[in-house]
Amino acid sequence: MCCLVTAEGLVEGSSHFGFPCVMSMESQVLAGFITRKEIQDALRQIRSTGHHIVPESRVVFLHHMRIANTDSSVNTVNLRGFMDETPFQISDQTSMETVVEMFRKMGLRQLLVTHNARVRGIITKKDMLRHVAEIEHQDPNAIRYH
Repeated sequence: MCCLVTAEGLVEGSSHFGFPCVMSMESQVLAGFITRKEIQDALRQIRSTGHHIVPESRVVFLHHMRIANTDSSVNTVNLRGFMDETPFQISDQTSMETVVEMFRKMGLRQLLVTHNARVRGIITKKDMLRHVAEIEHQDPNAIRYH
């Protein structure tokens, strides 16, 4: 959970395609994945419907998140409906051969890497292409998978 101004800064100041959502910062248990575009579209949609949100409004991604400060003057923006709750994920023990095959066969943009349901990282299509290029000693931009 963060405030609206922090979420907007993260989205605007980042070149990342999307972000994993976790149950809590302490547990790091994967709850879903949301793209930068989905966050931008959600906030635009919420604003256009006349909801009163302010820079201090809390942004949450789960319906059951506990909100420590219950200041009623600060609204909560719940983006759960915009989050993919079942993103593709792999164990940190998954072989790169399997990862490459998943990207090739499923046309993925990213795979979330977990260990005991806790987020450990993200492998993007670009990461996978670099790996394949290193193995094959090729330019990663020359490799195309559809």
